[in-house]
Amino acid sequence: MIWRFMVNRVWNMPKRFRDIAQQFNYVLQGTSTERPRSVICASHVSHAMDLAVSKIYINQYFDQDARKEALEMINNIRNIFINMINQSMWMDLKSKIAMINKARAINEKIGYPDYLKNDNVMKLEKDYAEFNFNLSFMPNVLSLIQLHSKRGLRALREPVDRKEWIDITPTQINAIHKLTLNEIIFPAAILQTPLFDKDAPKYLNYGSIGVIMGHEIAHGFDDHGREYDIYGHKVSGWTNETIKAFHERKKCIIEQYDNYTWTQVNRQVKGERTLNENIADNAALKQAFFAYQQWAKTHKNFDKKLPDCDKLDFCTL
Repeated sequence: MIWRFMVNRVWNMPKRFRDIAQQFNYVLQGTSTERPRSVICASHVSHAMDLAVSKIYINQYFDQDARKEALEMINNIRNIFINMINQSMWMDLKSKIAMINKARAINEKIGYPDYLKNDNVMKLEKDYAEFNFNLSFMPNVLSLIQLHSKRGLRALREPVDRKEWIDITPTQINAIHKLTLNEIIFPAAILQTPLFDKDAPKYLNYGSIGVIMGHEIAHGFDDHGREYDIYGHKVSGWTNETIKAFHERKKCIIEQYDNYTWTQVNRQVKGERTLNENIADNAALKQAFFAYQQWAKTHKNFDKKLPDCDKLDFCTL
């Protein structure tokens, strides 16, 4: 127990302890240098005061127009996904209805929790009311660990607040699909260039962040996500016939990726291991491509086109 504590907390200790840990990491991982102290300190503050830092970040780097643009893209991509379900020939009607209802009910969280954009900081003050900092770094770290643990334990006895952000903050460059809540989250930090720019041509946004949006939507219907219903309960709405047909089709994806080889190390990809990511990636490309095409039909001459792009279709790409 003492060893695990030291390994986890050594980077919060004085330099003589960190130097020993650095030597250990060099043997174990091959890393020879410690991150700059400024980066380490910034990471500590961002983790400890995540929502307070997020408020500063979104005020500086994310505006309401960008949020609206991202929401419009998600809805367009979701509509294409629903069209793909409707056009599918291997699902029966009951399974299609369950999938469509679930897709429509996906709760999207974009940019930040609403209260962070308000001038009223009462909720932030409440969130950090128990924080009591002093001039000694290590006791502050231990105090924060205790407070975060208390928050987690209190949450076990409280109703789930669907407006709260769980496991991710606006400053994280990531996107997630929470199956147990049937929601997707796109923090402000990922809705930045080069993945997203509200003023960029739409084909760039759909070809970058749009694919990620489609990927996260599709995760709710991959080999793991299909086991959860519209409410996030672990109850599948698919019939046995549709599940059987799905298993037959997933074999094709497994076999396809089994045939890929990393030439640098002469090792084959394991299609079974990456199945759900591959399903999400393949679905995402279709969703983003057709969503942009649908958008372009109602916004003619809005974006400048690259030469000969009108000759391309999805199969060509």
